Parts: sequence; C-alpha cells; structure tokens
Amino acid sequence: MGKPSTSSVYGDGGIAADFVKLSQDNWVGEGHVISTTHGADLYATYCGTCHGDQRQGGRPGTVGSASGGPAAFPADMGEAYNSRDEPCRLICYWESARIVKEKEDEMKGNERIIEKLNDLLADELTAINQYVVHSEMCANWGYQRLHEADEKRAIDEMKHAEKLIGRLLFLEGRPIVSNLKKINIGAEIEAQHNNDWTAEEGAIKAYNEGIRLATEVGDNGTRELLESILKDEEDHIDWLEAQLDQIEQMGIQNYLVEQID
Repeated sequence: MGKPSTSSVYGDGGIAADFVKLSQDNWVGEGHVISTTHGADLYATYCGTCHGDQRQGGRPGTVGSASGGPAAFPADMGEAYNSRDEPCRLICYWESARIVKEKEDEMKGNERIIEKLNDLLADELTAINQYVVHSEMCANWGYQRLHEADEKRAIDEMKHAEKLIGRLLFLEGRPIVSNLKKINIGAEIEAQHNNDWTAEEGAIKAYNEGIRLATEVGDNGTRELLESILKDEEDHIDWLEAQLDQIEQMGIQNYLVEQID
C-alpha cells in the first residue's frame, strides 16, 4: 500500500481526509506509521466500536449483532478490509503497522539496553588490557602456566566483547570501543590474582544487572546472551579463588614453583 493521496472521494471533512492529512504530517519511512497520539485518537473515534478498546475479540463487525463482542484485531484484518469502506481500511492498516513497529522499537531502540551493553563492553575491553599485561608479566618471570591461564582468560573476554558489539549493532546501537575503566596491574602474582578477582566480581554484578534489565524490557535475545557470558565470568572467578586458596594453604613460594613449566 503506497502513501495515501491528498485527494479523497470522501471530501475534505471525511474520515479518509482526516487520516490522509495526519499520515502526511507524521509519516515514518516504509513502516507507514503515523503519530501514535493521532492514531490513537483516530482509532478511538472510528475503530473502537468494531474492534474494542483492547483491539481483540470475536470477528469483524460483530459488535451489536447476535454474536456480540468486539471484533478480532488484527487477526481478521483481511476480512475487515473486504467488509469495510476505504477509510476503515486505511485506519486499520495504520493500526496494525503501528503495533508491529512499536514491538520492534521496544527491542531495537531501547536506550537503557544500549547503554548497559556499552557499559559491559567497556568492562570487557578493560579486562582484556589488564589480563594481557598480567599474562605477559608472568611469561617474563617464567611462570608459563599462569601466562597461559591469563592469556586464555583475556581471549575469553575478547570473545565477550565481540558478542556485545554484535548485539549492539543488531539493536541498531553504536558500539563505543574508546571507553576504558581503571586498569589495575599487580606488581606481583598474588596482587594480580586479587585485582583480577575484583574485576570478575564487578563483571558478575554488572551482568546480573543487565539480565534483570533485559528481562524487564522483554529483550530475551539480550538476556540469553548475557546469561551465557555470565557463566564464563563465574568460571573465571572460581579459578581465581582456587589460586588464592592455594597461595594461602601452601605459601606463595611453593605456589610459584608449581607455575613453572
């Protein structure tokens, strides 16, 4: 259906003329959606009798008839098109398109989700830098096992960042890769583990907050992504806690001997 013409067989004061004027004033791209406020007014004035306040019910045109009840909307739209005149078809078309667009906008344009994903991305980029530096320091000291463990954790965070960027782009957001938070480099092994544990603790808290937000706004795709990343972060902190327990139990010197390959 193309953009309505300004000429109307129903006259300047008719329903179609009102709809055409509003649609021209508020048209939105290929979605053929006009202002929600104006559309709600039109719906209440011209559609509510058949379709009801909640846009649901039995079948087109049953209000006041023997069958009773509001007409189904928008499931029976094809029949409604055939049983109504042109103005009603125009308004029903607008209303169905508006519903679809609103659902898409709830997911793709949610500023809180975009902001949270970018905040999580900043956490991941910060962790990558911190873990890479710790990994190379361990390699320089000859602690090959710790070097490999830190390097693997850094690669995990790179994969997380990649997934977050992909989700941001899907949601039509702009990934911000220039923001880094405070990087805490440890001067010795135990300090490195403690700093990395703090980073993972913050990540777990942030991902849980993101999951709650995604659930609140009904963005199940983002929720599932954050849940999968959260599992990795919990594995990371579990490993770090094991290292700190070993240092406490056997002493730092014995622990470091175990890290030489």
